[in-house]
Amino acid sequence: MSAIKETKIRIPAKPQRRAARRRGVRVPCEVVADGYRLLGTEAIDLSDEGMLLRSDAEIAVGQRVDVSVKLPRGLSWVDVEGEVARVLHNRRDGDRGRMIGIRFREVSTVSRGMLRGALRNLPDATPRRTPSEHRGAMILRVRD
Repeated sequence: MSAIKETKIRIPAKPQRRAARRRGVRVPCEVVADGYRLLGTEAIDLSDEGMLLRSDAEIAVGQRVDVSVKLPRGLSWVDVEGEVARVLHNRRDGDRGRMIGIRFREVSTVSRGMLRGALRNLPDATPRRTPSEHRGAMILRVRD
């Protein structure tokens, strides 16, 4: 009869699912839902495909929003249409308050170019959690 050995195997962190790199910048913005309801005024990370908004507002995933965001290192603002991709409720260790992840849906070619240019050479956003905190990061492997 063979002995059973238990070995912990570390699974590498999931690769970033986003096509665009998130940049760790805090910039003024205005995100509005339903044409008038202000959701927040500070983006804490930004890419040319979306942003993370600091917000205590209640909102459903999938809801359309209007976004006006000030470009880093400049005076210009860009306006885009977006939708709520996720809502972070500040329940996990490492969360830094309630936040709303917004995916940009309608971005003009000019606005996308302006965003990319303004974000170039800025530092990547810091992950909110370490890879070992991700669900399923450690598994138990049984072999003989």
